[in-house]
Amino acid sequence: MQDSPNIYLRQICLVARELEPVLDGLTRLLELRPCYTDPGVGEFGLHNVLLPVGTNFLEIVAPVEKSTAAGRYLDRRKGDGGYMVICQVATKKEQDLVLQNAQKAKVRVAWQSNNEEFHCMQLHPRDMGGAFFEVDWDVQSDFFGSWHPAGGAGWQEDHHTSSVLRVTAVGIQSEQPQKVASHWSAVSGISLLPDSSELILPFANAHLKFFAIKDNRGAGLVEVDIEVKNIKRILEKAIKSEFLSGDNYVYIGGVRFNLTEVAG
Repeated sequence: MQDSPNIYLRQICLVARELEPVLDGLTRLLELRPCYTDPGVGEFGLHNVLLPVGTNFLEIVAPVEKSTAAGRYLDRRKGDGGYMVICQVATKKEQDLVLQNAQKAKVRVAWQSNNEEFHCMQLHPRDMGGAFFEVDWDVQSDFFGSWHPAGGAGWQEDHHTSSVLRVTAVGIQSEQPQKVASHWSAVSGISLLPDSSELILPFANAHLKFFAIKDNRGAGLVEVDIEVKNIKRILEKAIKSEFLSGDNYVYIGGVRFNLTEVAG
C-alpha cells in the first residue's frame, strides 16, 4: 500500500474481572515483573498493571466500578481475555493516516487524547472486529525504550528476561477471518502477507494473525505468541499451579500463550 505507516506492536492489554489472579499467572509462570501502575485508567473505572516483555508490554486492566466499558466487554466475551492491540508510530502524520483510513472504513474512535508528549487514539472493538486497535504517537519516538503508558523510561529497571524473550504475534478470532483481516489491513494501511497459508498482518516487530473462532466466546483477541527460554520449566509450573496447558501453550487470563523455545 502507498504511504503505509511503520507500525510497531508495543503493548497487549488483557481485561479481567479481578486483576490479581491474572497477575499471579504472568509472574509465576512466565516470571514477568510488574513495572508500572497507571492512575489515569481510574478515569474509566479501572485499575491496571504493566509488565515488560522484551521491548513490549503486557497490561492487565480490571474494573473497580460498575457499568464500565471493560465490564460490558467481559460480559459479552464471557470472562477474562484479550482486549486491546496497542501500537506505536514514529510521527503524528502516520497516526493521522491511520485515523483517515479508519474514517473511510467507518470505524469509530472510541477515545482520543492529545497532549504535548503523547497522542493516543483507540478504535472501537466492535468496528474493528473483536478488539480495540490503539495507535499512539509518543514524542520520544523510541520503539525500544521510553514509553509513556509505562511511565517513561524507568520500566527497564523491572525488565526480566530469565524466561520470556519477546512477543512475536497476536491472534484474533472471528466468524469471518478473511473479512476482518482485510479490514485491519485497510485501517492500518499495511498489506496482508502475500502467498501465505495464514492471514497475517505484518507490523514492524511482530504480526497479527486472523483465524476462525475456536471456542464459544465469539470474536476477540485470544492468542499471544511468545519466545521463551525453557518451555518445560513453564509447563511444569503451569501443571503444578493448575493452569490449563498443553505441549506448547498455557492459558493465562483467558488468553492462550503459544510458546516457542529459542536460545536466550
